[in-house]
Amino acid sequence: MIVNPASMGFVSADANLSITGARGAGKTYLSCVLGAEECKQTLRTCY
Repeated sequence: MIVNPASMGFVSADANLSITGARGAGKTYLSCVLGAEECKQTLRTCY
């Protein structure tokens, strides 16, 4: 479990991130926000 995904610690740990949850929980929104943050930090993003 990642406590603070916005810190991008999973990227420096060279780990994958799986986002799961019920329909309408905001999974797509969260992945878009994290991808945008990675781009701000000049990291590659695959969605």
